[in-house]
Amino acid sequence: MHPAMRQDQRLLRLVQSAAVGDERARAGRETAGLRLFALGRIRDAVGEDLFTVWAVRNSTERSRSVTLYAPQVTGRLDTSFRLEFTLPPKTEAVVHSHVTAWPATHLLSEGVRLIAVSDASQSEYPRAPEAAASALAAQDAPAVD
Repeated sequence: MHPAMRQDQRLLRLVQSAAVGDERARAGRETAGLRLFALGRIRDAVGEDLFTVWAVRNSTERSRSVTLYAPQVTGRLDTSFRLEFTLPPKTEAVVHSHVTAWPATHLLSEGVRLIAVSDASQSEYPRAPEAAASALAAQDAPAVD
């Protein structure tokens, strides 16, 4: 089996375990200085969802390598979203995902450790940068490292 498929299966098992009761991770609480925010949805002119929008925050003093993952199967095709990236210290990344089917659950992990699980926000994502910043600030909470 291809290594990427093994990791996708591991992440899918994490989603399944979260779905049966890992409320701590599902709440999207901060773990070890990393936090996942569901910001909203980008919609087309008729109101159909095109993307879900996420923010990942690193409030620590070191770079962190993370994976944002959302399982999705369309017919027989695996159309899951998966993005691996490194966040520098004290930064935040805003990411859009093509997984929009309700509840559009996304997982944030670091190596083999699950950091957070969150369903996508049903709100429309503000297109103006200042509106997006205020939407994120409204969700902000004091850091707990």
